[in-house]
Amino acid sequence: MYDDMITTGDDRQIIDAMLDRNRRALIDAVRDLGESEARRRLVPSLTTPIALINHAAAAERIWFQRHWADFDESDCVGYARRDVGTFTGDEHETLADVIQEFERVTTRSHRWFGLLPCLTYR
Repeated sequence: MYDDMITTGDDRQIIDAMLDRNRRALIDAVRDLGESEARRRLVPSLTTPIALINHAAAAERIWFQRHWADFDESDCVGYARRDVGTFTGDEHETLADVIQEFERVTTRSHRWFGLLPCLTYR
């Protein structure tokens, strides 16, 4: 359980803190899994623990880089399409590789999100 919930501040502070907290919780939920556990399907879909991390990294690229920062898909490092591919990855990637990539992508999201003048919807 995390005790760093921010409930006061401006919209950006609250959203940023909520996203960081959820990112950490996702990583913490899978970090200690073995490779076979990380790839195990518990439901009849592409959803596995490692796939969820891949999907979260793609969502970061799609929302923060493509939508908010207005990058072209080709400017994103990694998968950034809105399709089922967000759940797939390289079969040779380890869980540690996927977590590291997710952390790298969230660092980039922070950088671009921090440059936005305000939270507006397009």
